Amino acid sequence: MLLGSRRRFALTAASFALTFALVLSGCNGATASDGALGDRAFQPQESHEPMTTDSEVDMVEEEQAVLDAFEAMQRAMIQKDIDAMRQLTTEDKTFTHMSGKVQTREEFFGEIANGTLNYFDYEVHDPHVTIEGDRATLTGSTTLDARVYGVSGSWTLPISAHFAKVDGCWIQCN
Repeated sequence: MLLGSRRRFALTAASFALTFALVLSGCNGATASDGALGDRAFQPQESHEPMTTDSEVDMVEEEQAVLDAFEAMQRAMIQKDIDAMRQLTTEDKTFTHMSGKVQTREEFFGEIANGTLNYFDYEVHDPHVTIEGDRATLTGSTTLDARVYGVSGSWTLPISAHFAKVDGCWIQCN
């Protein structure tokens, strides 16, 4: 479970291009060959520790795939990539602002497209993913650097994002 993880992402053309390519291909999750997860899955462990089972590795991969889906949405918001945002959310997804204002997906995307909502950077703090079948919840917090409704600032907000697994990919839902 992604405990104690702290990440900071600077958006680059290369990272966005990779994310966009993954979204277009249908998924944006990690694989066992990606970085430390692959090392953990395939390195022998000392005899006094139990071996990692395939189901444990699969769960870690699924948790990472959920976090990757959340981060792909953050990057799409920064890039104002409405098509990618549609692919990363269900049609009935609603968005709740820190003021309590609730918007439909299309209202929210419209305000991003017209410049009412401008996202510049994000940082995810202490993500925790819980998976039950084809549903997942990501909790933690995120710090957003943004200009919203004419006010610029950096806000740290709680995350309680829900996901559904659709055609093998995690997408945000209510």
